[in-house]
Amino acid sequence: MVQNAKTVALNVKSDQIDSQRDYIFFGRIVIGGICAMLLFFGIANYVHVTITSAAVRRKELAVLESIGMTASQIRKMLILEGLHFCLITTGLVITLGSGAWYAFGRIMKERIAYFLFRYPCEELLLCFGVLCLLCVLIPLVVWKKYGREPVVDRLRQFTD
Repeated sequence: MVQNAKTVALNVKSDQIDSQRDYIFFGRIVIGGICAMLLFFGIANYVHVTITSAAVRRKELAVLESIGMTASQIRKMLILEGLHFCLITTGLVITLGSGAWYAFGRIMKERIAYFLFRYPCEELLLCFGVLCLLCVLIPLVVWKKYGREPVVDRLRQFTD
């Protein structure tokens, strides 16, 4: 005689999350540390490239100033260049980065039953704000340092 046994399996995400709480906490610490290091290295690299670029562009800015460009026009040009760079970076992060983020979330959801996907809107807005400030302020600070000398002295440095 064969009995017709019906079984029901109940898989509760909250129970799985509770059982994996320490693993999740440690994973967040490790991933957060890696992200912080990458962010620091990225910012340091951008500062280095911007300072080097400004040092190389000293002659260009001195020539522009010698043919009649005012300090406020140079400042405006540097601000617009920084905003342009910021917009390009933001566009790439929103398009390519979001696509990669969603693909990663989908893969993790398939492999880990208790995985909860959340798009980091607030964190991205904060990063974009910081990026915008850095892209505008760093060139202005560097130019202010190099722009103190008279134009004639700056041009003379490159003719000797």
